[in-house]
Amino acid sequence: MIQLVQMIQKARTALQSPQKPSLEDRILWVQRILEDLKKNSAQWIAFESQCQNLPENYIQEFSFQPALHLISESLREASQEPNSLVRYRPLGLISLLLPLPLGLRLVAERAIPALLAGNAILLKVSSRSQDFADRLKNLIQKAQIPEAYFQVTSLKGADVGELLTQHPSVRGVGFAGRFLTAEKLFKTSQWAQKKWQVSKSTNNSAIFLGESWSDAQLQDLLRACFDGSGQMPWNIKKIFVPESILKDFGQAFTKAAEGVVCPLPSTERVQAVDLQVQKIKEEQGKILCGGKPVEDAKAYPATVILDLSHCSTFQQDEIQGPVVLLAGVKYSHEAAKWANTGYLSNFAIVFGDEEKSRRFAEKLEVSQVLINRSFRGSDSFLGESQQTAFGSQNFHVFGDFYSETQKIDTEAVNRMTI
Repeated sequence: MIQLVQMIQKARTALQSPQKPSLEDRILWVQRILEDLKKNSAQWIAFESQCQNLPENYIQEFSFQPALHLISESLREASQEPNSLVRYRPLGLISLLLPLPLGLRLVAERAIPALLAGNAILLKVSSRSQDFADRLKNLIQKAQIPEAYFQVTSLKGADVGELLTQHPSVRGVGFAGRFLTAEKLFKTSQWAQKKWQVSKSTNNSAIFLGESWSDAQLQDLLRACFDGSGQMPWNIKKIFVPESILKDFGQAFTKAAEGVVCPLPSTERVQAVDLQVQKIKEEQGKILCGGKPVEDAKAYPATVILDLSHCSTFQQDEIQGPVVLLAGVKYSHEAAKWANTGYLSNFAIVFGDEEKSRRFAEKLEVSQVLINRSFRGSDSFLGESQQTAFGSQNFHVFGDFYSETQKIDTEAVNRMTI
């Protein structure tokens, strides 16, 4: 804890100094980061793959390439001529608490614009990812960023999160991760006295509107459910199909999912997923495939569950792993009803006739709907539906989270002086 307090003090001292880095200095820092990532792309992809226990091609599509794009966009925004009628001031010290999955993408999305806006960053990464913390520190050092402006820690403990959210010198808090962790932070922090930017876990749905499906749709759904091992905010957790095809669809999807093994970052995560599955079984959920940990491996098989009551908390709560609930509905409006019941619904896929699917999508209380396809690495992910987000979701350099803004309305002043 002493180490963390010292890091906060170091950042505060730098921010109070009259000799602050200019915007041009910060742009140069970030340009060096971007150049280093491009130069060492293969090493970074392999490293993230090893840290997260995910395939390299998945890391390249969903983490590394999006990270390069996000950094380039932030540099473009920072280099543009600012609005002459708006004054932008950095917020100050911002603490960011980010999970292990897609770590580089999240750093690019949140830490880079915060840095360009003139803030000091205190980044807390997962305590299981000391190697990732060390590699980020090395990247920051090579970019010649003064340590006080971008510090990284992987310290463990509830008191670490409390200090990062409660300390009076921290002006803004960014968080991405599990819903339960976010709840704990809210209970212990003086959240009303700071700016917040929170993205929590999701429980998303896929809906089939027609009486049939194609092999291509089945494979796309399989990727939507199990690519990324069910840990990503765009993974599907619930599938609704017409009752008339439930039996045949269940057999086809189960056959496709059998043998799919999903790597997880730690044995603790494997145990947590298995505990959820056992509780679902106690609630009379029927295991169609999977449902048991892979022996002697940090992995869990793709698990499909049928006939779980719509009243079960698992229909609403987060499920952090490769577990999918399958249910039949008599009418399509029932699918919309049950998809909307979950307070963590943020994203949905609708399979069916395009025009009919578009009309149905309007009934879904989510921020993003894809029709007849799964999420791709080049897609932007919107996290602002129901209880999946809190506070500002503006990730722009000169947006309302990373910057304080003051509008200077000269026309209004002229009217007042007449």
